[in-house]
Amino acid sequence: MEKIKKLLKNPIINLAIILSLSSLAMYLTMRDDFGSVLKAILSVHPFWYLLLGGWVLAHQVVMGIILTKITRSIKPKYGYFQGFVNSISTSFFNGISPGATGGQLSLLYLNSKQNITTSESTSIMWFDFMVYQAAMSITIFLLLVFGRKYFWSHHGNLMPFIIAGFVVSVGIVVGLWAITKFSWAYNFISTTGVKIGSKLRIIKNKEKVLKNLDAQINNFEVETKRYKDNPKLTIQVFSLNVLRNLMHFVFPFIVILVIVPDVKLTLMLPAMTLMACIDLIDVFFIVPGAAGMTEYLFDLLYGGLFLSTGLNLALVSSVLLIWRFFSYYFIMICGSLTFIGFKLFHYQKIK
Repeated sequence: MEKIKKLLKNPIINLAIILSLSSLAMYLTMRDDFGSVLKAILSVHPFWYLLLGGWVLAHQVVMGIILTKITRSIKPKYGYFQGFVNSISTSFFNGISPGATGGQLSLLYLNSKQNITTSESTSIMWFDFMVYQAAMSITIFLLLVFGRKYFWSHHGNLMPFIIAGFVVSVGIVVGLWAITKFSWAYNFISTTGVKIGSKLRIIKNKEKVLKNLDAQINNFEVETKRYKDNPKLTIQVFSLNVLRNLMHFVFPFIVILVIVPDVKLTLMLPAMTLMACIDLIDVFFIVPGAAGMTEYLFDLLYGGLFLSTGLNLALVSSVLLIWRFFSYYFIMICGSLTFIGFKLFHYQKIK
């Protein structure tokens, strides 16, 4: 079991899993019409590919602005470029780690090199993730309400999975809010966990760990207070997160506009709703990048959309391939190069 855990923590192994599952899913969706898929991709003018690349990078820029605004409440001179570096680097680590858990550790590392303490980083991540989850929950709820006409009539069988994913999303928001609202409960859970760990001999020095934990909890409460007392920042970050989510949900429709002829704007709302549903279901698939499941769901849901609206069903695979490359692999490439550049820059500084 320990060997399996070590393997899953290896980024090379995770990349191999991602590529294997994604390749298998792509093969299964394209094996009967590979020639037409390739023809559709090659027929697109390079300008449109620049536009798609610019769109996903602009999405990262918005995420960077969010991190910058939050961090400036601690470090007033914190730069927007630093926020962008953190954003795209953490996207890379989220993408190659099971359950998108690597981003938090990478942000701790990045912030440490930018003279931000661990307690400050923890409060930044808490506020960022809580407001993001709140904005995403509300955005998805509105999409499901306004896009219900298409979704209910074509994919009502997926509703249990959608509801479960939505409950998880809302539950995260409530849990993160409760951490600071009911600090006694957080203290109780944390200290109980340490005591259990001590009894199981996972934790050797219980008193030392409890002392460090108390200090971290106190620091966390102090750091998070600045956000609770700053409603203007909350509104700004919430609004930017709504924009961030809308950019993410509308991206498949933009790819459809590029690839598929005679597409009507009325298709945008159903396309955005389906993307929101994919994200909700992917929550339960902890493989890095939700590889395999994402491609399967995209082909299933958007195939149904194309079929019901009379669009060329053969073009779904082309849309899937282009969308997945830019929304995931392109960001993985840019994120890895950015992080390598960040490390080299700070390595040169300490030489």
